[in-house]
Amino acid sequence: MGSVNPKWINAVQNLPYAERQRVTNSSGSEIAKYSLVEIAPSGTDGNYAKIAAAVPTAASGHGKLGICLYKTIDGARTDIVPWAIIRDVNTSGATTVGDPIYLAASGAGSTTKSTRIVGKVLKKDATEGVILLDPSTEQSSLIVSGSVAGGTAVELGAHMGGGIAVATSAHGSGTAYVTRVALTAGGQLTITLNTGTTLCNYIVDARGV
Repeated sequence: MGSVNPKWINAVQNLPYAERQRVTNSSGSEIAKYSLVEIAPSGTDGNYAKIAAAVPTAASGHGKLGICLYKTIDGARTDIVPWAIIRDVNTSGATTVGDPIYLAASGAGSTTKSTRIVGKVLKKDATEGVILLDPSTEQSSLIVSGSVAGGTAVELGAHMGGGIAVATSAHGSGTAYVTRVALTAGGQLTITLNTGTTLCNYIVDARGV
């Protein structure tokens, strides 16, 4: 019997209440409902952890992200969850279902590219869009690696467009070597060799785009 993804359960609420964590807002700012927030590894409020930053793109030193379930004033306790399906949002900026959701400077999810992927688009619509916020599983999606034959284009996705690409010939002792690595704004990678179509290894980092 196949396994059931827990995200498919509780389709009415679309929130994993069983996985929620009680925390204290120690960020110094009010936090909007469904904002992505940074969680400190340990708190100073008894057994409660604390929200270290209301704007998780700040260099606070904490990398764990959660989703705040409620509008919360500074100093108050609230609940966070590791993932959530958010409805009735503007996803018209996406190209198609499955496009990445990025971490915006405000702490919200956005279709505008930034340095960290935190989810994906489930429905494209200007007023009734649906997104999955799941920062724990999506955060490494802006670094990809693989192999491709020289001269053959590989589609990495538009979210990788404009990233830094590095490639080498997989046969370092041979006569073939890389002369050019091209990555388009649409995320198409092409590696050119001085001769032949030898297999090449590549890595692309789009976090700084």
